[in-house]
Amino acid sequence: MFHDPTFNFTNKTILITGGVSGIGAATTLAFKRASASVIACGVTDQEIDAAKVNPDFSGIRVERLDVCDGDAVNRLIGSLASLDCVVNSAGIIRRLAEHDPKVFEEVIDVNFTGGMRVASAARPLLAKSKGSTVLIGSVMSDSVSKSRRYFVAPPCRAFALSASSRRVSS
Repeated sequence: MFHDPTFNFTNKTILITGGVSGIGAATTLAFKRASASVIACGVTDQEIDAAKVNPDFSGIRVERLDVCDGDAVNRLIGSLASLDCVVNSAGIIRRLAEHDPKVFEEVIDVNFTGGMRVASAARPLLAKSKGSTVLIGSVMSDSVSKSRRYFVAPPCRAFALSASSRRVSS
């Protein structure tokens, strides 16, 4: 197992949306190995239950969080005494169905607006800790084809949001 002594997050609290599956789960486990206090979020019963019984997730706080639910986002972040980093890894893809405006709206709400909703709610705590927001997007933003031409916008959130919030202040 790789261990980098400079990647030490002792006494740091990290919130990871989409943190119980895929890239988010890998990020969760990396922060755990770096001694962070990690809150890993998921939205489905299946992924939440799987994380809770996974021995790798021992010591990690697993929470249900729908990034589309502003009240839920505010409740979770409002329950934290401190926060040093938010990793927005929650995301969905609805291959081919994204041509339907309702489906596209759902994708935008999770992949783009959800990340902004979490980052905005976390901003006061991050300002206090001089913390950071990390937005994970898909490489699909660089790949346009006949079947994926409408998916390009949501993953670009990582660049747009991080560029606009490089300096967090209260």
